[in-house]
Amino acid sequence: MIQKTQERENPAEGYTVFESTEDNNDVGWLFRQYRETGDLQYREQIIIEHQPLVRRIAQMYARGGIAIESLISAGNIALIKATDRYRMRDGAKFSTYAYAIITGEIRHYIRDIGWKIKVPRRLKQLWFQVNDTTERLSRDLMRTPTIPEIAEKLDITEVDVHEAMEVKYAYQPMFLQAY
Repeated sequence: MIQKTQERENPAEGYTVFESTEDNNDVGWLFRQYRETGDLQYREQIIIEHQPLVRRIAQMYARGGIAIESLISAGNIALIKATDRYRMRDGAKFSTYAYAIITGEIRHYIRDIGWKIKVPRRLKQLWFQVNDTTERLSRDLMRTPTIPEIAEKLDITEVDVHEAMEVKYAYQPMFLQAY
């Protein structure tokens, strides 16, 4: 069912606002129009309408010296991804779906700026695994574990353990808790 629309020019902003004449699900209507026509103006309208959500989430993480503008930029990228990936038939409200995507992207951004140099994600993950395993083995063995013991526990080579341990010098941890 196609709904009637009203177009309203907003010359100050330089875009056309599409409004549904039915108030019951404007976002759903915009998504249907965007999917049916492929018109990027509908997509842009969805993104514009959800900017307050991005700002609200960014403000939750805007402590610890990170510029809010950077967090909003990361959130906007996530909002665009969420808009392109969202499927109405899955049953979730778009704002709920977008909230999770935006929060994840902002947290990922904060984690990435904690690294002094660019380190491949595989090595970052391996470093965290080696750290956790080292702590666990230290408690169990009541001593510092050897490289071969760590490698055996993780089922990786000793060279991989050494590479992971070198990564720690590139990391500067940051607090990720939202307030």
